[in-house]
Amino acid sequence: MNTPIVFTPQDIINGVLAVCAALTVIAGGVAVIAKVVTKAKSPNKAQDEKIAALEEEVEKIKEKIEENEEKHDRRFNADKSRLDNIDEANAVTQTAILALLSHAINGNDKEALQRAKSDLETYLTHRPNKERD
Repeated sequence: MNTPIVFTPQDIINGVLAVCAALTVIAGGVAVIAKVVTKAKSPNKAQDEKIAALEEEVEKIKEKIEENEEKHDRRFNADKSRLDNIDEANAVTQTAILALLSHAINGNDKEALQRAKSDLETYLTHRPNKERD
């Protein structure tokens, strides 16, 4: 058991070459694994980039909506007021037409004609004059 371990220069060179070959094989394997992982993650990365771009666009759109919200509210309120005035005018006009029809049919409904005339005069003389935006 006391035999000396003898290495020849060829054994040392073969050992170094074996270590280098092992490192090269390991490095090649790591490169292949890294390439596979990168390809596997690339759809997620592209998807994340698209989602981030879409979120930026949504934020820009939200900001524009908030900037114009007050202007739109004023316009909608003005339109609602205008439509309410049109509805009121239609109701008065239709009442007057009904009174005329009733009078034309039986000739005795002068009170309804007088009420319709009075309502129409009141509406026409007291209706609000609002300017459009």
